[in-house]
Amino acid sequence: LLQQEIQCLSLVQQLLQQEIQRFNYVYLWCSNFYNRRFNFYLCCSNFYSFRFNFYLWCSNFYRLRFNAYLWCCNFYSRRFNVYLWCSNFYRLRFNAYLWCCNF
Repeated sequence: LLQQEIQCLSLVQQLLQQEIQRFNYVYLWCSNFYNRRFNFYLCCSNFYSFRFNFYLWCSNFYRLRFNAYLWCCNFYSRRFNVYLWCSNFYRLRFNAYLWCCNF
């Protein structure tokens, strides 16, 4: 009877070990599943972060281009104003010369 009791306890121990292994397997599977989901979340987060940084870079690039365009416009506007001033100056000199000739 004692031998049967020992065999029964040994069988119970084996069953418990199998249950523990199953539990460990399920725990590892769930853990891996949530790790994969978290890694996927991180990947998506990095992707959208990269896209947002790329958008900021593009907006800064086009802002710089627009500022350069404004600077060029202002530069040529100033050159044109200088040209107008010079042409008015020479026109005034020419008018003064004509006035002196007529005088």
